[in-house]
Amino acid sequence: MRVSPGLTIILCTVLLVCINLLGLYQRLDYIRRTPPPSPARTSEVFVLSFVGDIMAHDVNYLNPSYEEIYRGVGPFLQQDLLSFGNLEFPVDASKPLQNYPRFNVHPSYVDAAVDAGFQVFSAANNHSADQGPESILATAEYLDILRSEKETRWSGLRHHADDPLLPELIEAEGMRIGFLAVTAFLNMDEGSALVNRIDYADPERRESFLNYISEIRKLYDLFILSVHGGVEYATLPGRGKHAFFHELIEAGVDIVWGHHPHVLQPWEMVLRHDGRQALIINSAGNFISGQTWHMTPDEVHTEIPSRGEGAIYRVNLVHSPERGASIRGVSAVPVISYRDPGRGMVLASYTELITDEKMDPLWKQFYSLREEPLQDLLEPFSWRNLTR
Repeated sequence: MRVSPGLTIILCTVLLVCINLLGLYQRLDYIRRTPPPSPARTSEVFVLSFVGDIMAHDVNYLNPSYEEIYRGVGPFLQQDLLSFGNLEFPVDASKPLQNYPRFNVHPSYVDAAVDAGFQVFSAANNHSADQGPESILATAEYLDILRSEKETRWSGLRHHADDPLLPELIEAEGMRIGFLAVTAFLNMDEGSALVNRIDYADPERRESFLNYISEIRKLYDLFILSVHGGVEYATLPGRGKHAFFHELIEAGVDIVWGHHPHVLQPWEMVLRHDGRQALIINSAGNFISGQTWHMTPDEVHTEIPSRGEGAIYRVNLVHSPERGASIRGVSAVPVISYRDPGRGMVLASYTELITDEKMDPLWKQFYSLREEPLQDLLEPFSWRNLTR
């Protein structure tokens, strides 16, 4: 049978269309089965939180529920990458709990802070040697146990007097973070060789330490230094501390985390010579303490309320494999050591207190009047007159 040329053309066309459709289907099926290529990793944003002194007056360690202390601020501590706090006491279970002036707590007091969200502790401060060298070692051993069991980190003490001064390495989200804690002085001399002490008023010691920081900074993506020192209850940094903190920034420290004054001091962002932003927290104030336990509403215009006011400094950190870690912003959340009628001395956010409809009117007025001076201390430093 003869096939007309026209029919042959039609049959060939249909065959080609079918072949093309089959190829298209196979390509679509491949696309469906093949995942898209992974995008190049971009910068990631993380939050580091810093608070001031975690104190242990009798009204704190006699609280029947240590967990209650942190309940009001737990969400802030659990919504970050790392939370840093200063332990202003030895931790020695072999000795009784002890109040000011020579503090001591048992491990359960710090365990509650870890459960609330803290991962990093400074143990270098003027109370580190309150109970002597054996309690310094007990504190270090306990913090080592926490490190191995709960993956916390710490700095500030040494197991042996001749141990070198070394930062703690914190590896998180691809970053190498160096963390070192030092104190300018100690209340007790016995055991002082087991505490990281840097007297920045001593020119020779100061210069040596700055050179050391410059040398080790290159080993880390970010370097954080905890410094315990300054003048108690001063709401501005002294000239000597202010100058030293700036020298630390130029030596390579990215975050200077200051405490000891027991009150807030304004923080400061500094543009370093290499073009990177650095942060100075001059004093983070008290976080939890018993210093305002006996305070009354008519003391609103005295210096007493500031000893119960602190902050959670939330530092926004940007990290990329190409550019490393850099600071992109800071915010400060005000917190209060609040004497709750049913729970004892606990932490509360400032907003929680001024909006509490059940609050005694006198206390509500008290906290409203404290709003302006508290906010002033949570603003960046503005080169006001410095103390000595």
